Amino acid sequence: GQITADDINRVAQVLSEIEPPERLRGVRRVMAQKMSQSHNEVAPATLCDEADVESRPTGTDVTARLVRAIVTGCQAEPALNAWYDSTAASRRVLEKIDLGIAVDTEDGLVVPVIRAVDSKGIMQIASEMDDLANRARGGNLKPDDLQGGCISISNLGGIGGTAFTPIVNAPQVAILGAARSRMAPLWDGEEFRPRLVLPLSVSYDHRVIDGAEAARFTVFIRGLLEDTRRLVL
Repeated sequence: GQITADDINRVAQVLSEIEPPERLRGVRRVMAQKMSQSHNEVAPATLCDEADVESRPTGTDVTARLVRAIVTGCQAEPALNAWYDSTAASRRVLEKIDLGIAVDTEDGLVVPVIRAVDSKGIMQIASEMDDLANRARGGNLKPDDLQGGCISISNLGGIGGTAFTPIVNAPQVAILGAARSRMAPLWDGEEFRPRLVLPLSVSYDHRVIDGAEAARFTVFIRGLLEDTRRLVL
């Protein structure tokens, strides 16, 4: 007797006055499934930092530079370039670096994969990113384009936001997020100077990556972005 006819009629009235439900299909359905999988399987943690990119080289793609930084960061901290199998409580630390690039489309988020990014220069990476993004937005990706990523990147800097917590794409164990860069006063040892800083967020699966590993990876990438002489382009 806790639910009465009046309760049911009241809910029916509310539902009759709003738009009908829309069943998720295609990319958005897959996105919902992947995010549910991540929520159910991953023990997420996020580490945030900022890189001083005031001295960045002009004319280079920011995301491509981040990709190159991830490559070197994974070589320094291999644990972040891995897959985890929760059913067997086992991980695969991978030598190859096939990197997923999060792309926003009208149909939802897709994450195509650039193969062997560790063997490619920044110009080739930028070219392949443009090709994948264009094909993603045109609905022309092949199934192979979306499979086998080892680690991912999500760059929201072109849209906005001061920071965010990117979602790990299981069975991967880490993802790097970048928000919009901004001018900020930084202390150089003598005075505050206006510098362009780039917010970074590294989300990782805490079941297989500890905070120290994630911190070393993040600090390493920050150092590469700040000292471009160390970043192989």
